[in-house]
Amino acid sequence: MNKKYVKITNTEVSDWLDTFNGNDAEVLLTAIANNEIKTEVMNDSIYAFSVGETEIAKQCYKEMYRKGQKTNDLNSQIEIAKQELKVAKENLNQIEQHLFLLKAEIDQQKERKNVNRN
Repeated sequence: MNKKYVKITNTEVSDWLDTFNGNDAEVLLTAIANNEIKTEVMNDSIYAFSVGETEIAKQCYKEMYRKGQKTNDLNSQIEIAKQELKVAKENLNQIEQHLFLLKAEIDQQKERKNVNRN
C-alpha cells in the first residue's frame, strides 16, 4: 500500500512559525536537534494550521514537545490569540458585506413593488 504525503510549503511553515513560535526558528531547530520535539506532531500542527484548523493546530503544538519539555509559553498564546482575532475580523467583514448585499436586494425588491403599483 502506497502512503500519500502532503507536502508542506515554506509559506505554510513561515505562517505557522509567526503564529506559534513568534518566528523564532532557531529555538525550534534547537529543540528538534535536541530531540525535544515530536516532529510528526509538529507536522500535524503545521498542516492543520494551513487548512484553517486552528484548534487542532494549537492542540498538536502543545503535544509536540516531549514530556518534561516546554509545553507552551505566554508569547505563543498571545500569537494564537492574535491569529484568532485576525480570522474573526475577516469573518465579520464577510458577514457585513453579505448583510449589505441583502439589504440592497431588499431595497430593489421594494422599488420593483412600487414601480409595479404605479
